[in-house]
Amino acid sequence: MRKPGIFLAALAMVIGSLAVPTTAAAASNNCNHEQGGVALPRSADSLEGGIGSVQLCIDSSKRVWAYVVLYQPMPAGRWGNVWLRRYYEGFLTGEFSCNGEPGGNGYVKPGQTRCWTPKVAGSEANVEFKALSWVYRGTYPNEDWSVAFGMTLACSAATGACRDA
Repeated sequence: MRKPGIFLAALAMVIGSLAVPTTAAAASNNCNHEQGGVALPRSADSLEGGIGSVQLCIDSSKRVWAYVVLYQPMPAGRWGNVWLRRYYEGFLTGEFSCNGEPGGNGYVKPGQTRCWTPKVAGSEANVEFKALSWVYRGTYPNEDWSVAFGMTLACSAATGACRDA
């Protein structure tokens, strides 16, 4: 007679491995953008609950964009967005999102897993960028109930240096 405890433990391991993405699977989605290639994120942070990653991306031309990838498709009744904030000498001077900006691909709708902002030139020495992402309960554009949040470090495209700001 087989012990049910061994079977249940094995089943739990299989189910657990299906729910959590592998590092390779998550890494394959880093910083994808329709305006050209893939760049490695200079900064990345997990969305609350480990449901995804918000990334600050910089390409070889020193253009910067924000990117969010969810590890599972967005469920019905929720939506998400990512914002790229531009700071000059510590002061907010611009904000760009996935939605409503030329070059962004629209907010994350149910069934989707990612969105990105337009690419923004960022080679000035006193300029830093930060990426922020929220997942909301409800329908777009209702922002009353946030269910997850993530934010990157502030990074300079000119130097590649990042700091907690």
